[in-house]
Amino acid sequence: MTDLHCHILPGIDDGAHDEGSAEQMLSLEVKEGVDRIALTSHFDCETEETDRFVEARDRAFEKLFGIVTKNSPAFDKIEFKKASEVLFSPKLAELDLKPLCIEGTPYILIEFPSSRRPFFLRETLYRIQSKGFVPVIAHVERYSFATDDLKTVKSMVDAGIYFQVNAQPLYSDRKKSKFLMKLIEWNLVHVIASDAHSPKDRAPNLMRGMDAVAHALGEDAVSRLKENADAIFRGAIPEPFNAYEPKKVFGKWK
Repeated sequence: MTDLHCHILPGIDDGAHDEGSAEQMLSLEVKEGVDRIALTSHFDCETEETDRFVEARDRAFEKLFGIVTKNSPAFDKIEFKKASEVLFSPKLAELDLKPLCIEGTPYILIEFPSSRRPFFLRETLYRIQSKGFVPVIAHVERYSFATDDLKTVKSMVDAGIYFQVNAQPLYSDRKKSKFLMKLIEWNLVHVIASDAHSPKDRAPNLMRGMDAVAHALGEDAVSRLKENADAIFRGAIPEPFNAYEPKKVFGKWK
């Protein structure tokens, strides 16, 4: 499996705080069946310079490489790609986003603020796309402005934008899981990722999320999610899909 969103690089953000934590997280990823990982450290263009972020990420990656070497052959089969989780800002449209993308691909993981709809949202995403980059929106379940208005999500999907959901709410929150399963079934969510930050409280959990999907929607849905994540990791285009346009009936999306 491919984990497109996690914070395993040690000492760079609020994820793994040292090499020991990173090593434990890698062990858990292997147990979950993950063998491709995008290392999506947090980046905020309003407070950081891209060059300094890339330098810090490279240093953290060297530490991770040391962990892999020390634990050979346990981690040898994992393929890593440097990436980032970029906080949305209209300023992104002015930057060279290539160093922030999943390495060797046009895909860039973007995080929205959870408290409000960002200003200049569609305009900024359009400008990012016009430069040849493909946004993947992180943990859609956190954005009430999107989940309360699925027509916004549908229009963004139609424009070539992908949506990711975290694994945890799929198995730990019954009400939210039921809603998120609909988004997966309707092709409004395309990828599950762990968003792992630690070996304990926010541990790698991709298989648990996939198992929940299998129970609710069947193995075909799981296969589609896995294939989408693998395609994005490789820089390919996921298989074509038709996104369903939900309608709100008596306050519920159907």
